[in-house]
Amino acid sequence: MFVIVYRNIKNFIHNAPVVFSLFTIGIFISVIALLFTSSVMVSIKEYNNRYSPMMRTVVINRELSVNDVDNLATDLDSNGYAIKNITVLIKGEPIKANVYPSDYSKLFVEIGSYFQEKDFSQGKKKVVSMPNDFYVIGSTLKLFNQDYEIIGVFSVAEQHEVPYTSLPHDCTFDQIQIECTKSLTSKEGQNLINHLENIYDHIFVPENPAVNTQLLTEYGISVLIIIMALLNVLFLYLYILSIRRQEFIIFRISGCSIAKGIRIFIYEISLYATVIYLICALVYHFALSSLIGNLGEGFTYSLDVSHYVILYVLFLSIVLIIFSPFIYRYCKSSIADLLKKK
Repeated sequence: MFVIVYRNIKNFIHNAPVVFSLFTIGIFISVIALLFTSSVMVSIKEYNNRYSPMMRTVVINRELSVNDVDNLATDLDSNGYAIKNITVLIKGEPIKANVYPSDYSKLFVEIGSYFQEKDFSQGKKKVVSMPNDFYVIGSTLKLFNQDYEIIGVFSVAEQHEVPYTSLPHDCTFDQIQIECTKSLTSKEGQNLINHLENIYDHIFVPENPAVNTQLLTEYGISVLIIIMALLNVLFLYLYILSIRRQEFIIFRISGCSIAKGIRIFIYEISLYATVIYLICALVYHFALSSLIGNLGEGFTYSLDVSHYVILYVLFLSIVLIIFSPFIYRYCKSSIADLLKKK
């Protein structure tokens, strides 16, 4: 069967190179457009994910100690959970602390600066304060009966922020926010919750319908692009079938059944679509992916192997869905009808 398919494609390229070239160019442009649009959507999602912590946060609402949080951080790391940060809210005080420097908090520093790595590693008594006209950079703020140097002021905040390592050991927290490195799907969030519930109670993931909506939007738009692109080349494919009518008549006279004819054309278009997609993926990955960075700040090439595989499955599935009815109708035609249309 595959030998027949290969020979048919080879003969068609030889007999109608112009039509084959036009059809190939149409499919090629369609796949490149699909990959480029998907790259843009994935890049936007990654950017939003990077600066929207609530999309990937699990919250523990209960009283915990410094020792509890230290053990929690060690437990999550040893069990392979990809944790970006842990934020604690100090009980009875408008103060929060991050275990690691927070890119998100840094965005809201209006005056002064945010913490440096050494402030966390050395437990420096420094604070980025809530917005207040009385807070002056370089002055001190009394926290935990100790003087903390004000190094910055937030534009919007409900708590002061200090390095986690600067907290006194007898400090207690009434909320822990565990920020993961990526958005949590319902299944991923539940898996993390199940693990944490073995240790703590009062755990929840903040509702965020945007997580699953993003995936639906991303692949929904991809499907729409594929459909529109294939409809543009469908008429050219119908013309290809018409000029191959004599070849198919010979097949039918030689004993080729309708079912076998359908399989031949399905295998042809599947093989052709697969080869074109692989070529486009390689060209896009190695030659055109840098175009994403030229769109502006925050845009980066973010497609990985899983994206390419999913897009291929979508592409091939829609190719078969759109082309199969026309292939079926073409192959169902009797020899007499095929001769009349000649």
